[in-house]
Amino acid sequence: MIQKKIQLIELNPEDLKSEIVQAVKAELYILFKENKPKPPTVWLTRKEASQKIGVSLVTLHNWNLSGELKAHKIGGSVRYKLSDIKEKLSK
Repeated sequence: MIQKKIQLIELNPEDLKSEIVQAVKAELYILFKENKPKPPTVWLTRKEASQKIGVSLVTLHNWNLSGELKAHKIGGSVRYKLSDIKEKLSK
């Protein structure tokens, strides 16, 4: 962080406010630039996942039991992350 010295002698309130606003804006810009939001997670149903990979629902279930492809329970439904499936396909 770059620090700049500001003299408060003979500084009117509007100039002080302007200096504070500029410093806060600069810090927020750096913060947002460094911390970009993650892309949203895409969830697939069991059927969509099996079609994407090209395996049966039984094979998909067996992979879940063996830990090869992790299934997630979301509100009583089983879902698979698209990113996990892409990783599985790349192997």
